[in-house]
Amino acid sequence: MKIQEVIQHQGGDDRCHANEQEEDWNEAIEDDENLLDRGIRYDDESIPVYSYFNADEEFRKEHFELKVDHKFTSFYKFREALVEWEIREGYEHNYIKNEGSRITAKCAKGCTKVRDDPGYSIPGIVNETRRLFMLDISQKIAARTKQKALEALRGNDMEQYHRLWDYVATVKNSNPDSHISLQIDRRNVEERAIFQRIYYGLGALKNGFLKGYRPIIGLDGCFLKSPFGGQLLTALGRDANENMFPISFAVVEVENYDSWSWFLQELISQIGRGNKGVAYTFISDRQKGLVHAIEELFLESKHRFCLKHMFENFKQRFKNQDLRNMFWEVAAATSMPEHETAIANLARADP
Repeated sequence: MKIQEVIQHQGGDDRCHANEQEEDWNEAIEDDENLLDRGIRYDDESIPVYSYFNADEEFRKEHFELKVDHKFTSFYKFREALVEWEIREGYEHNYIKNEGSRITAKCAKGCTKVRDDPGYSIPGIVNETRRLFMLDISQKIAARTKQKALEALRGNDMEQYHRLWDYVATVKNSNPDSHISLQIDRRNVEERAIFQRIYYGLGALKNGFLKGYRPIIGLDGCFLKSPFGGQLLTALGRDANENMFPISFAVVEVENYDSWSWFLQELISQIGRGNKGVAYTFISDRQKGLVHAIEELFLESKHRFCLKHMFENFKQRFKNQDLRNMFWEVAAATSMPEHETAIANLARADP
């Protein structure tokens, strides 16, 4: 998006005109008292009337506009409003002029690139800078530029961790019956708390799972690509259309027996060890510590392993396509005799 309009600021009680040309800017500007002395009234249609920009009121809106008839009490207030608007809308600006009574700024070229494509590559930024501005920058500078742009759009990661308690309170207030557990690491009250884990289970998801879904839960974990790392643990159900239904998730420092045991205990406190007298059946990969944690906490539950993960491990060891086809024949067996026959065929093919 290319923005050609120029946003102007007029300080004090001076009058400004959004469409005045650059050659007129150095002309003397008369204050209100001189205008009154000359008999010019505020209701004169030839004199534009400007409104003060109310930051307290405008910043509470989801979207606010900077209009050409807005008036600001100081340069600081104008810059504050401009930066706030850019962060919300994903733009950046260049200052054209900074004079004693006005500031002129306009949108920079290509300012929507990172906003529209957060995954914009570092080499792409280098090439785009060379194409638009005929400047060569290093990839290190491009990476710092992208990081600052993402922080302007999304906020600083460290600052978001400081607001976790506020986030937890907001979720519980807006979604009753939710279960959120935040665990921090701090040796004494004088030390700054360090985030360790958070369990997140919305009340609406819990109630939906308990009321209408089969007692089958899939468990899995994956790495988080963030400045602070960590891993994401998830619990998923299956609906009548065989679609995945999220139950809860957690962010933990590492995937092991301790983190899985903690996650499952939080899950028990939310949905119990079974539903309507039927124990849950779990499906998972052989994650570190998970098998032992399920055996310890869900004594009556059955635990099966995900076929997709088993097949990925199978492919790494066996490259023959015939053996891979036999693997699926074993998995598709619907009775014990059929299963045993398929296992025997697979054993004969690769003794």
